[in-house]
Amino acid sequence: MAVSASGTTPARISIGVDPSSLDPGKYTGTIQVSSTEASNSPQTVSVTLVVTAVAPQFAGTAVLNAASGAMQIAPCSIVSIYGTNMSQSVETAKATPLPLTLASARVNVNGRPAPLFYASPGQINLQMPCDLGAGPAQVEVNNGLASAYTTVQMSATAPGVFLYEAKWAAANNQDGTEHGDENPAMTGSILTVFFTGQGLLDGWIGSGDPAPMDHLMHPIAPVSVTLAGRPVEKMFVGLSPGSVGLAQVNIRVPDMPAGEYPLVLYVGDVASNAAVVCVKSR
Repeated sequence: MAVSASGTTPARISIGVDPSSLDPGKYTGTIQVSSTEASNSPQTVSVTLVVTAVAPQFAGTAVLNAASGAMQIAPCSIVSIYGTNMSQSVETAKATPLPLTLASARVNVNGRPAPLFYASPGQINLQMPCDLGAGPAQVEVNNGLASAYTTVQMSATAPGVFLYEAKWAAANNQDGTEHGDENPAMTGSILTVFFTGQGLLDGWIGSGDPAPMDHLMHPIAPVSVTLAGRPVEKMFVGLSPGSVGLAQVNIRVPDMPAGEYPLVLYVGDVASNAAVVCVKSR
């Protein structure tokens, strides 16, 4: 950094520093002051900058199902936390198992760190620990300073269907292409719909670990799907192999007129948010 000025002595020089990209801590450096007039030029001045963290603050409805945006949360599900000063910077997890710290931020659930997908000052995406039971859970965010606790109510199941453009079901058509209004699913074909919040599974998986590729894992609670209120044939439901906290249900699109229809997923007796599916007839 260079600062230039002109004038007569004595003079006061003000130097500003933007600490927004710095982690909390003590930073030391030097400033060199030069003058073409002074015989003792240049002079070097040692400086110290202390950056302190600001404690995270939760938003009003802070902890939500990452797919549905509802306050329905289950063990092993993907969750979003909203607030201010959540982290010191922005960082996304680059590998699995998911890290417990991103951008100097941690999230503790009942005193234990939760795996993180993404951290920014305004939002953190995480996976709820898989061994939590139903009932209240205490959530704390720590960016170097701890937030106050907020209490969330854990449910045995809490299905949320992922959306894009806040409307369409996040899904793949049978040929592997992304489903949408410009690429609808053919009647009779298999549609893969992605969701979270399936609850307990028929096997053990560690929090932050990807679903295995060599065998399938299924929810214990019964699962059903309706399209326009009509039950549809379910071909598979379970964790999406290689993903963390992500489940999928494969359905056969029934014979119905072309159009847009609401899909609702039920895990146990809990309904998901409605997600729109686009259908085309043969």
